[in-house]
Order: sequence, then structure tokens, then C-alpha cells
Amino acid sequence: MMNNSIKRWHTLRRVMNVLLLVMAVMLVTTVAFAAKKRATKFVLAKTEGTVTITDSAKEEREISKGMQLHNGDTQKTAAESYAWITLDDSKAIKLDENSETYIKKRWGKLEVFTVTGEIWFNVTVPVAKDEAYNIRTSTMVTGIRGTCGWVGVSDDWKSTVYLLTGELECLVVNPLDNGSKTITLKPGQMAEFYVFPKSEINKEEVSCGVTTKTFTKEDIPGFVLAEILGDTELIEKIYKESKIDLRDLTEEYVKQRIADDQEKHAKEIKEIKEKASDEINFVEKEPVWKPDNGDAPSAVAYMIMPQTAQTVQDYLNTEKYRKVVLLPGEGSEDDNTLKVDIALKTPAGKILDANPGVQVNVLKGNSFTV
Repeated sequence: MMNNSIKRWHTLRRVMNVLLLVMAVMLVTTVAFAAKKRATKFVLAKTEGTVTITDSAKEEREISKGMQLHNGDTQKTAAESYAWITLDDSKAIKLDENSETYIKKRWGKLEVFTVTGEIWFNVTVPVAKDEAYNIRTSTMVTGIRGTCGWVGVSDDWKSTVYLLTGELECLVVNPLDNGSKTITLKPGQMAEFYVFPKSEINKEEVSCGVTTKTFTKEDIPGFVLAEILGDTELIEKIYKESKIDLRDLTEEYVKQRIADDQEKHAKEIKEIKEKASDEINFVEKEPVWKPDNGDAPSAVAYMIMPQTAQTVQDYLNTEKYRKVVLLPGEGSEDDNTLKVDIALKTPAGKILDANPGVQVNVLKGNSFTV
């Protein structure tokens, strides 16, 4: 009996040793995995005003604080509205009013594609060499590594980058002929990136270009100043690196700058709507166009809601237009919803842009292909 008990004890001890070894291996593996784990989630930190999030299928998502943003999600802000997105505690962006971005995740790279408007970025901890965190526009891409500044998009042919701290390498590319240029931006500098339409390429030595210059406190928009206000460490860093002095920044000054920017943006949108009304009247009289000398489409069609999906499709199929912009009208939410009751398709190389305030609803049995 004693020998059997001893044998059972030794067997039990061997099993316990194996279990402890397995647990130790699991613990080491878990710690090693945690050490290597990278932040790979975009999170909607907060919103202010009217913000919409739509997924890759153009379906609107219910907004909640801290919600994870998925690949292909689009974020839009209306007038006097803002959205904050974080990658982790050390990487953040903020959308200005009347702005649109979408998230892209591919091959380990995380990108925020700026479609319209402006976004502020602040990366307080440099990104690791094996990580990629980019901000991209239709003409420019830059990798954000321990920097602070903002990006603006005025149209499909031009975008700007302003840098407050750090150093940025920016690439501008013309998709029509793959012409490209690369520059390194220093603190206190802004760069304007532009490409030429196909019709102008032969008139220039290059098909894309960059102009740089320094900027001042007065050039910093209100929505950016609001993020800098009260951040003593960032203010000192900006002063040290860019020589822009924000040490006397006050809440009253920031509020006034935001109000001035909102008034400016409202005036610009009003002008666009007036232009849209004129263009639509012209379109009704002359519905057919031909491209000039075989050049790429260059015109933008502004359409005030309500519109039918078939009318939008006709505009997208018209050779003259490279972009169709849907603007909200004065009607109800239903009037400002594009009801897709056909197989709506955005042709290759064309853009369909639904401004803040315009929703897209694909009805059952129909489709929307981009």
C-alpha cells in the first residue's frame, strides 16, 4: 500500500510540474505578446454637433462614445460640428466643421483619408519604425511620426499641410501620369501640394508641384487653437520648434477665431449652393456635353437635394463630370435622403460626394457600387 501511495504521489507531482511548466510558458507567451502588441484600432473619442458615421456599404452607424471605427468607415461633420478620433492615447486627430474623412486599414498600415475640409493631428509619441500611421488626400500622403499640425483639402487638385512640431516627409502624386515630388517639412512651415489636370500637363514641365512658406499665429484656425489652449507643454514645444508664440493664448481669443471661421465657412457654402442652382438651371437646358479635346473630365456638378438616383446616375455617366456633389436642401430629412432604387454605380475615376446633411439609403433589391 505504501509503495502504491508513493507512486501516486510521484505521478501527481509530475503532473503538477507539467501543469506549472505549461502555465509558465503561457505566462511568458502572454507577456511577450503584450510587449509586441500594437494599437490597431481607430476609436471615435467624442463628437460635438451633428456628426455622421457610415460604413463601407454606406449604411449609417449609430454613434456612441468610444466606438471602434472599421475599415472603410466615413466620418462627416456638419456646420459647427467636430469629431475627435484616437488611435491610442498618443495619437489623435480632430475633424473641423464641414469635413469628411474615411478610415483605411491595409497591410499593417493605418490611414486617415481626408476628402474635404481640415483635420488636426497630434502624435505625442513617435511611431515605431515598423508601424505606419498616414494621413492621405487625393494628391498627397504623409506619415505622421511624433508631429503636430493640420491638413486641409480645398479641391481634388490641391491640398495643404501646416506643421507646428516635428518633421514630416510628404509625397505628392499626380494619378493621371504618376508624376511625383517629395519634400521634408519643418516646424513653422506650410506646404501647398497641387496637381495639374491632363489638359494642362503638356503646358507645364511637371504635372505636380509643391510650394512652401512659413506661417504665423494668425494662420492657425480656431478648431486647432481650441486643442492647443491650456496645453502648456505643447505650447512651449511649438514655440521652441516653430518660433510661433502661443503663450498668451486666451479662451476669448480662441472663441472669437472659431466664430470667425464658422462665419467664413457658412459664406463659402452659401456661395457653392448659389453656384449649384445656376449650374442645375443650365444643365436642364443643355443636358449633353463632350470632353474638350479628349481631356480628362474636369467639371464638378453641384446638385441640391432632393434628387433621384437616376438623375445622379445620369450626371455620373456624363463625360464632362469627374465629380458629383450632393448638397442638402431646405426640406426635411426625407427630402435630403438619396433613395437608391436602381443599381447605382460610380464609374471608375469618378467621385460621388454626399455633403454633411445628405444621407444615402439603398432600398431593398437595389445596389450602390463604388
